[in-house]
Amino acid sequence: MSKYVWGVVRKKRRLIDVWLCVLMILSTNFFELVPIIRVLGVDGGYTFYLITLFILFTFYRKKHIREYLPWMKPFWWFMIGILLSCIPALIYYGQGIGRSLIANRHMLFFCAFPVFIAIRPTEREIRSSLYAFSIVYLAVILLVNFVDDSLIRIPEYAIGHEGDYVYTVQGFRYVVLGMVMALDRMMYKFNSKNLFWFFFLFGIIFLVQNRTALLAAVVISMFAIWDMKMSARKLLLMTVVFAAALFLVAMTASQWGLLYDETITQLSDPDYNRIKSMNYVFAHRDGFIRYILGDGFISGNVNPILQRLAEEGIYHSDVGLFGTWHQYGLIPVLTILVCCIKGLAAKKSFISKSIAIYILVGAATLSYFGLAETLMLLAFFQYMYNTDRIGELHDNIYDPVKKKAERGRYRSLAR
Repeated sequence: MSKYVWGVVRKKRRLIDVWLCVLMILSTNFFELVPIIRVLGVDGGYTFYLITLFILFTFYRKKHIREYLPWMKPFWWFMIGILLSCIPALIYYGQGIGRSLIANRHMLFFCAFPVFIAIRPTEREIRSSLYAFSIVYLAVILLVNFVDDSLIRIPEYAIGHEGDYVYTVQGFRYVVLGMVMALDRMMYKFNSKNLFWFFFLFGIIFLVQNRTALLAAVVISMFAIWDMKMSARKLLLMTVVFAAALFLVAMTASQWGLLYDETITQLSDPDYNRIKSMNYVFAHRDGFIRYILGDGFISGNVNPILQRLAEEGIYHSDVGLFGTWHQYGLIPVLTILVCCIKGLAAKKSFISKSIAIYILVGAATLSYFGLAETLMLLAFFQYMYNTDRIGELHDNIYDPVKKKAERGRYRSLAR
């Protein structure tokens, strides 16, 4: 009976995109919506995230996972860097190794990477899950902004007021990733459907008004246009697209102006959080061990240093990889940078290049180690870089023969 049940589950590969969408929603802790948090608890979404990873690994893993174990090297370097950062935490703050491991339990969210290797989601499955998540994300934004903003548990934690009109919730990084997938598909097949998804996702990014995401979206879009093979039909359609884009920019010029003025004001303000955080990160460096291994992630039960810094408006997450270097040392930072360089150097891999661009654009302002969402973004990047590099990410989608062969492999796994 159990073999039959497992066979049925494994045959239904189409459910993987549903599982991935659920995984993304869980990584945002259900967008911190109060009705859900009251039922499941403060960290209920994160708990179910890890349970979902276990379910995916148990029911969907493939038998040939050992062939792809070399892809795990960045994962191991990442985890080694986190473990070594426990040493300066012990030396300088008296925080025991066990306490440091508990404080760094959120790093388990990066286990999405080996799970992806095990279940081998296809480009279509990842893209479908990102599209579905983006629709849910837009619905939550509209709900929070136009119905009741008290639906969010802790506004100053869960909501970032990026623009003057829109409150945003966690999850917009998946929208950027979805836009990348839409552009990749559009480069393969330029039609109205793919064009719609690109504009839909770019519109959400514009609505959110996160400056890093906007800058990355514009840069990636320009890179896609440059890399796209133009035909007369494509050139005509792109002309219409640019005309529509210019009209949109002209209609929303006041919002762009407000966003620009806000950026200039913040950068010229010495009390701006990111400036204070950057000054702290570079001013508080002493000892060779701290330069290499960082300070470690200090628990508030051992030393209230992070709470004191937060009261002063200083956050490691506000200065991206610089803050990561201050807490976790050079090994995790260099691991991410090396992976990004490899992604940029990858031949004929638009997805890898684009995600690497996004990570590097936000390297000075985004924390990739503090949220399940950002750790899952790194997991997606590593997985798609490796599968695209060997030509397996798109093969079963773009090649009907290989698509049929892949379907046969799925069936054999259920036997």
